[in-house]
Amino acid sequence: MSESAANVGRPSVNLSAHSSASLASPGSGLDVSDAWNIAALALAGLCCCSAIAVVYTKHLSRAVWADISVSRAAIDELSVDWSRLQIEQSTFSDHGRVERAARDRLGMTYPSLETTRFIVSEPSRP
Repeated sequence: MSESAANVGRPSVNLSAHSSASLASPGSGLDVSDAWNIAALALAGLCCCSAIAVVYTKHLSRAVWADISVSRAAIDELSVDWSRLQIEQSTFSDHGRVERAARDRLGMTYPSLETTRFIVSEPSRP
């Protein structure tokens, strides 16, 4: 098979030094392949920087999530303590318990009718 038969249907590309030199800027000393290599290196560097930024952002996200989890656990613990304190307050402020403590610990009793004095004031006259 000849070379022309193998290239049927393919566009022809002229890879001569003359055509690549015409695409480079005059006086730069770089040909097109060097410019493409530099562009490829720049893109590879940008991809690496982007990958590092993604990893760093993921790290920060996980650190913040860990802080949130610790805070939620503290909130749950404080909520349980608050509920316990409310129950304790309602228990200690019960009137029957207060009366029992006054009677047992302090020796307090209700006054009898004999020891009670009633003070009646006269209505004031205008």
